[in-house]
Amino acid sequence: MEALETTKYNLKAQSIIESAVFNFNRNGFYGTSLEHITRSLNMTDKSIYYYFKNKEDLFIAALHHTQESLCLAITEAKALKVNALEKIQFLATQCASIDGLELLGNVPHEVKKHKLYPKIEKRLKKHHQITIGFFEMGQKDKSIIKGNPVDQWTLYTGGFLAYFNWYKFVDRSKVDYQKQIDDMRFMIERAFSTAYKKS
Repeated sequence: MEALETTKYNLKAQSIIESAVFNFNRNGFYGTSLEHITRSLNMTDKSIYYYFKNKEDLFIAALHHTQESLCLAITEAKALKVNALEKIQFLATQCASIDGLELLGNVPHEVKKHKLYPKIEKRLKKHHQITIGFFEMGQKDKSIIKGNPVDQWTLYTGGFLAYFNWYKFVDRSKVDYQKQIDDMRFMIERAFSTAYKKS
């Protein structure tokens, strides 16, 4: 019976986190209320405190949830037996499906003071280094144009931020997801590939 209760608790907490990711992503930290998060879960605002102490705790949980998805995408990209450009393109297509990824780059001041944030930040820096490493690898295998890998990573992530900000305001039911993936792969090829014929 105790195991069943634990499972129910974990499932409900997971549902709250997923709702939080969605709402923080759409409305930002300051524009998101507990009512936004609980409305679709048939919960009262006060019942959320059974699972999380405050909104900062919930935002940290949302960041952790997002990082887990990012970790998986990076692990899969690293394992591919392809050149660096293709790893970068694969990572981009995987990241496009991670809801809330841009939260990692828009952490409010209150959350940065949270006792668990240093772990999030340390992991984020590790992810940055791995991604920068893909660009360094690409210059060695000659699939990526020469340049400063940090600048290339900045351009890459900046493009993602613009993409995500646009995607927030689009009716997802009307988006041709495969076309978006194809466009993203082409943009990366055009920006970074040594094989792309510049006209």
